[in-house]
Amino acid sequence: MTSVTQTLPSDPVIRAAGGFAIVSGIISAIGVVFLITMFVLFATPLKTLGLTFGLLNDICVAIQYLLTIPVALALYRILLPYNPALIRLATIVGIAMML
Repeated sequence: MTSVTQTLPSDPVIRAAGGFAIVSGIISAIGVVFLITMFVLFATPLKTLGLTFGLLNDICVAIQYLLTIPVALALYRILLPYNPALIRLATIVGIAMML
């Protein structure tokens, strides 16, 4: 049997996308903690503090979406040869929704 190994070109956007995905996941996890804290505080008399944690969660979500844009661009470069028209459309729609 013959073994065929596929390698991706050394594209800096593709290489950096993994790091952006990891940082986005970490910020997302922090945002979930803020969200849970917000709902817990809403069940107490400290509702204004809960609103502060809700704002922090919203900030985390905004940062998370901005950090996924390089991931979308890397996927565009990887998947473009398979179906150029569909991949272009999906990338444009995806990035527009992230913004």
